Amino acid sequence: MSERAVIDLSKVGNKEDLHRLLKGMLLFPDHYGANLDALHDMLTERHRELILTNTADTSDELKDYLPRLLRVLEDSSRENEGFTYSTYEGDMPSEDEDTSAYD
Repeated sequence: MSERAVIDLSKVGNKEDLHRLLKGMLLFPDHYGANLDALHDMLTERHRELILTNTADTSDELKDYLPRLLRVLEDSSRENEGFTYSTYEGDMPSEDEDTSAYD
């Protein structure tokens, strides 16, 4: 069974805060390097589900960081079938909503 983390990017101020959240929510080890290379290493080794919400409402720093983050998530999901991710420009829809327009 995969572990799931939902991160509301509208509440994350900078990339350091984002990596702190990722480490805690995805149960990364203490030696996690808190950068995109280390994130890729962690995501290609473990079964995880990551959901990023409010991608359209991020801080200026995260707006610049988000394309690189998404590239790492995409690469990681291609290399590890046990890792999946989803992004939503707004809040995550409820279970009974049609999510096909969000992906």
